[in-house]
Amino acid sequence: IIKLFNPETELMASELRTIFQILSGSNPGSAAQADKVSVETKRTHLKRACAKLGCAGQHELIRLLMGQMIRVIYLCEVDSTHLRITQTFTTRHLDSGVRFSIQHLRNGRQLRYWEMGPHDGHPLLFMHGFLSPFLLINAPEHLAKHNIRLITPVRSGYLDDLTQSEAFHAGTLCDDIVEDISLFVEDILAVPIDLLGDMFGGFFALQLEKKIPDLFGTVIINSMHILGAKQQNTLPAGKFLSAVGKLARRDRMYELVTRGFHKAVFSSETAFKLLLRRIFKGSPIDISTALGDVGAGYSYEWWGYLLKNSPLGVASDFRYVTTRGPDILKAIDRPVVFLHGVNNTFTTLEEIDNLATDKPQIRVVSLPDAGLLGPASHPQLFWDEIARNLG
Repeated sequence: IIKLFNPETELMASELRTIFQILSGSNPGSAAQADKVSVETKRTHLKRACAKLGCAGQHELIRLLMGQMIRVIYLCEVDSTHLRITQTFTTRHLDSGVRFSIQHLRNGRQLRYWEMGPHDGHPLLFMHGFLSPFLLINAPEHLAKHNIRLITPVRSGYLDDLTQSEAFHAGTLCDDIVEDISLFVEDILAVPIDLLGDMFGGFFALQLEKKIPDLFGTVIINSMHILGAKQQNTLPAGKFLSAVGKLARRDRMYELVTRGFHKAVFSSETAFKLLLRRIFKGSPIDISTALGDVGAGYSYEWWGYLLKNSPLGVASDFRYVTTRGPDILKAIDRPVVFLHGVNNTFTTLEEIDNLATDKPQIRVVSLPDAGLLGPASHPQLFWDEIARNLG
């Protein structure tokens, strides 16, 4: 704590020990007796420590250091509360084999991440979107089958009760995320790694590959959302996403609407099911998947928890994709594989095929019978394709 708050203070070991003794309730006499030195020696150590820390005496020294200690305790309690939200989601809704960790980065921030699959499996960095739990919940047995170690950073603003409003309103939250994950790959993984992006997470995967191409191999994007696509004008799902995208561009509006939306929709399972049937209209397989009739389970509880605790993360995604998404897609100049369900009503397969026009580096793989939620409705087909395309 002394080094953290007083980095330029060069205290000797004897001075540090004297400080510890005084803080623990000893006086110079008892401290001298414990160390078998004279009282004058202890007083000299204490006097030098006070001088180096800019304190007039013993009482001021105690006030200074106790104040610094209390500040650290407060930060630890805040950090613990913050992480509890992510940990609760992990234990309630993900497989028991999922490993949740925190990594402190050299830029001073920290990164939360999940790992699932064999420890020694083929590493695959996964950039999630706001519906990615459909993929994570259905992944474990297929990761084991294909020997894939899936590493999923939990992006800032998601499952996050620490305020991200300053970065969000300044429009830097998404750029901070790209920087943090770049440092994580460079410093912690430190090996070439393949990239998987899901929905809006695909844009982050493309940005990461662009930022540090030497550390990434194969790039695979599943169910890419293209806001403003022409075909979306006639699809309920597309209209819904376009409206949300417009709200996300309005400062402070999206967070308020999201909280109201959560309260209105997730306060009642009947309202939730009605919403699902409306936004997934045209894709019965996605309706069945979201309702739990297909795949690993019903999405009502986890989806509500995620939206409640991720308003700024989801809002920043919509803003990012709306304002910068087209340029990110135009800038693709290295091999990318797009996996896309034939019955995806959010962005059609035709729109994804259009991305590959005059771009031989882009390959589109269609998933027959699947919709937006292909990793949950057709997990074997999905993960077989992932394994087939990994470097």
